[in-house]
Amino acid sequence: MTGSVPPATTIRPPGGWAGWGLAEAWRTRAIARVLARRSLMVRYRQTAVGATWVILQPVLMMAVFTVFLGIFAGVGSQGIPYPVFVYSAILLWGAVSKTVAEGTGSLLANAGLLRELWFPRVHCPVSIVLASLVDLLVACVPLGVLLLLSGIVPGPALLAAPLFLALAYAAALGATLWLAALNVRWRDIGQLLPFLLQVWFFTSPVVYPSSIVPPELRILHGLNPLVGALDGFRWAVLGAPPPDPAVLATGALATLAALVSGYAFFRLREPGFVDLV
Repeated sequence: MTGSVPPATTIRPPGGWAGWGLAEAWRTRAIARVLARRSLMVRYRQTAVGATWVILQPVLMMAVFTVFLGIFAGVGSQGIPYPVFVYSAILLWGAVSKTVAEGTGSLLANAGLLRELWFPRVHCPVSIVLASLVDLLVACVPLGVLLLLSGIVPGPALLAAPLFLALAYAAALGATLWLAALNVRWRDIGQLLPFLLQVWFFTSPVVYPSSIVPPELRILHGLNPLVGALDGFRWAVLGAPPPDPAVLATGALATLAALVSGYAFFRLREPGFVDLV
């Protein structure tokens, strides 16, 4: 007597634009978790120091910026010790840049899987977001040590920190969806990406306070979603001045536009991915 065979799960590409495939993507969300787990295992297995590198990289960047900008150049830090000020932003920037850099190539990295079976292709960039969240949690350890050494005790505003993290990740995912879809068709995107990330880094208040931007340009500067996200994160964790509501709203709207348009463009290009990877 044999046991009953569990019903098979068949995954088919959704027809048309009904629901933009969001229901199917949610139903198969376990695929993103599997891809994220595989990405983390491969990353840490191929490095000599493993997860320690996730901590070493931002700490070394903090040390370099503290010496050359905090000490030599005397860049302001809103009354907060510069190492804590800059590390809190490097933490967030590292998560965003890693998401965009790895997410842009995620479809090509999973080319074999894409050719073998159908599943919502959006799981490839989303899996990079999930893996980046794990790295972010590990990199938070030095931030806790810096807060302790600096005598900074976060207040109730700390509860808002996840909202600013979500804003940063949403902006990163929106950019990644655009770039990943473009990268499948034009491989030059991968060559252009380091330059784009450098521009994004220097136009974001990572190593300087956003208060140095002239008042008449702050709304324009706020079109960069990371301005509000970084200012808000520093306010929530370090007790820095709160973000400008107008700048924060501008960044949130820009993020929403990037996320919706990025997903729409990704879905539009999705049927041709298998022929191009």
